[in-house]
Amino acid sequence: MLVSALAWLPRTGAEEVRIVRGPYLQLGSPTGMTVVWNTNAPVDGVVEYGTPPSLGAFAFDPAPSAITHVVTLTGLEPGTIYHYRVRGNGRVLTDGYSFKTFPAAGSSVPFRLAAWGDSGSGDQNQLNVATRLLAVIPHLAIHVGDAVYESGEAENFDPRYFQPYASLVSRLNVYSAQFPT
Repeated sequence: MLVSALAWLPRTGAEEVRIVRGPYLQLGSPTGMTVVWNTNAPVDGVVEYGTPPSLGAFAFDPAPSAITHVVTLTGLEPGTIYHYRVRGNGRVLTDGYSFKTFPAAGSSVPFRLAAWGDSGSGDQNQLNVATRLLAVIPHLAIHVGDAVYESGEAENFDPRYFQPYASLVSRLNVYSAQFPT
C-alpha cells in the first residue's frame, strides 16, 4: 500500500541518493515530532513510523530538496515510543530509529531534562558526554552554546556536532541556545 500511495512522487537516480546529515528530531510535543535530514541530491522525503517496529504509517514532504527535508508527524500518542525510518525515491535511506513523545500535559511522569555546553571540540571528551546522554535518554536536551569550535564554522557542524551526537539527535529533541559573546 505504501509503494502505490507514493507512486506519484518524483523519482531521480535512487542509486546515488544518500543522507549527508541526520536524521535529527525537532519540535517535539506530546502528539507530534518533526524529523529533519539532508540528502546529497533532490529526492522525495518520506518518514515511515509506528508504535510496533513494523511501522505502518507515513508522512512526507512532497517537495524534493537536496538541502533539508522536514517531515512532521502528527496525531501521535503522548509518552509513547515510535519507531521510524527515512525513505527517498522509494527506497530506505535509514532504518532502526525511535523516539518517545513528550508526556501529556499534567502527567505525573517525571520529565528529564539534560543541558550541556562547550562541547564542540570533536575529541574523546565530547564523545564521552554523548555516551552519557544516551545512557539517561532525557525527554528534552538543551545545548547551551559553543557546539562547534573554534568559531562555529559551517564546515565543522557535521564532524563536531551532528556526527558525535548522531545517536542522540535521532532519538530526542536537542535544542540549541546561542548566547552573545
